Amino acid sequence: MTIFSRLLLTAILTILSIVAGLYIFVYLIFDPENLRLELYEAASRKGYEIKIDGPLQTQVLPSPAITANDVKWGSLSTTGHLEELTLSANWIGLIGLWKNDNNTASDLDYLRFISGISIQNGSLSRETESNYSWQIDKIQLISTDISFKETDFPVQLNFRFGQAIETDAQLMVSVDPMFQIFRVSDLSASIGTAQLKGSLSINSQKPSSNGRFELSGLDLKQIVSQLHLQFPMIKVPVTSSTSALTNININVAFDLDMFGSFNVASELSLDGNDFSLKASKGQVNENLKISVSGNRWPADDYFGGDASDLGKIDPIIFAPLIPLINRPEQTQIEIDFQTLVLANTEVKNLYTNIFTNGGVLQLASLNADLLGGQLDASGKFDFITEKPEFIFKTSVSGINILRMLEKSLSNTSLSGILGFEMILKSPSDLRNSAKPSLFGDGRFTLKELNYPDLNVENIFCDLNQIFTGNQSERKDIGIGAQFSDLEGHFSVYSDEIVLSQISTTAGNFKITADGIVKLASKDFRFNVTSLLTETLTSEDGCPVVSQLRNRDIPLICEGNIGQNTSLTCNPDMKAIGGGLKSSIIKKFGRKTMGSELEKGINLLEVMEQLFD
Repeated sequence: MTIFSRLLLTAILTILSIVAGLYIFVYLIFDPENLRLELYEAASRKGYEIKIDGPLQTQVLPSPAITANDVKWGSLSTTGHLEELTLSANWIGLIGLWKNDNNTASDLDYLRFISGISIQNGSLSRETESNYSWQIDKIQLISTDISFKETDFPVQLNFRFGQAIETDAQLMVSVDPMFQIFRVSDLSASIGTAQLKGSLSINSQKPSSNGRFELSGLDLKQIVSQLHLQFPMIKVPVTSSTSALTNININVAFDLDMFGSFNVASELSLDGNDFSLKASKGQVNENLKISVSGNRWPADDYFGGDASDLGKIDPIIFAPLIPLINRPEQTQIEIDFQTLVLANTEVKNLYTNIFTNGGVLQLASLNADLLGGQLDASGKFDFITEKPEFIFKTSVSGINILRMLEKSLSNTSLSGILGFEMILKSPSDLRNSAKPSLFGDGRFTLKELNYPDLNVENIFCDLNQIFTGNQSERKDIGIGAQFSDLEGHFSVYSDEIVLSQISTTAGNFKITADGIVKLASKDFRFNVTSLLTETLTSEDGCPVVSQLRNRDIPLICEGNIGQNTSLTCNPDMKAIGGGLKSSIIKKFGRKTMGSELEKGINLLEVMEQLFD
């Protein structure tokens, strides 16, 4: 036998001896039946139940591994199942673990010998006594070259949530058990139609975390509708726009210290509308500041039903404020929108500054430009006292009333510039009120008022014609009715607004009024009193007989704010008084029954105005 042959034979025998030794070593450590029992006992001590109903298989080369089939585990209301679980070990860690006394080996010692893990067709489910349940299935997990020395190793994870949402993720993981540091880098995942990228670092010793994530193409409606199939309590958002919540992109960066300061900065694109969100908390005083800004937000697109009716907006949208209000430390919320579309109204330059502290919400300022005018408001809501108190102060100026009414009425002739000041308060027994409501008082002005539907001059010209019977004196003042600056006061109650001390002039008439507006039905009724001291209704108006001068002539005006119907204003014959009423009837009878009837007098209109 040659020297080469002897060397080759020696090498082969040595390798076979090593392999045989490895097999003997592995089987000395991994006895399948003992392993089943040890896993069961170890899990029981930690409050879990683990059963391996399938076969256990071991592998020696190229690296030691153990594969368990049909693995079941449970804890309280959570259960799981793994069709196949494979754990791979590295030789160095395995030998080190074998050399250590089992009684002194720590969990970290056991972790260090793992070099790979594979899960095939896993599932996880939870069900509570309230019948709330969820399920994750089709779990596939593959990770190789696992290291617990802050060295990156790859992880691939796939699963399905709620039997509808498919998720596929690839990432690099770094773990340092000694210092309890966990890092994720190069994260790339798909969640339904959305794509997620980012990184994350968690330090459990401090504890703290920081990271950055980018989410693109999220169709929230689609995700929620899929979840609704398994979780009926999750409701699909109902929006007036079909495209709302279907294209969401988010970039967020954060640095959090669990017991100290934190900073969060986010850029949000909501269906093509861009926003900036920032949140920060101080390390010493624990004060929290949140700011939201954006160029344009069509809020009506995100409300269901009639977007023009603010009363139909679900109050649940204010739920995020509740934990902030209850924080013992101060929270400041700043909102800054260049354009906000709400209730079919375009609001410009909206700025809101809110403070909350220990159950008290204070609206420091609310400023906006809308309908050609300006809004300024402030308020306070105290939740913590025995008798909760709410007070809201607002001042509005320069509002184009025609533009305001056009939002709810397609046919309106009222125009002018509205301004008002108002203070709203809560009742003293707000906490015990069966139907909480607000009340308040204020004053208002209407400048450049023009209301053709309330043409007082034409009404008096018709009345004067009845007295004189002279058609030639009748002048049609036209469709317009110009009023001087109108002033008045109003009071707000739970279901109505009462207006009083209203005063203005039209032509030579002095007009006063009071009225009521029903908030539920939007019906209104005004008692209008006109007084004429001149001989003409206006400089170019018609003459008026003495019986109609220097006395109050009452009118009743009625209508509905939400209906496209004209205002009706008629003389109040019950309040006119017997003398004038008899005189009108006598004149009216003589003109209609006698020979003095002038051709062209519209008797039907006069009758409607007098006796409707």
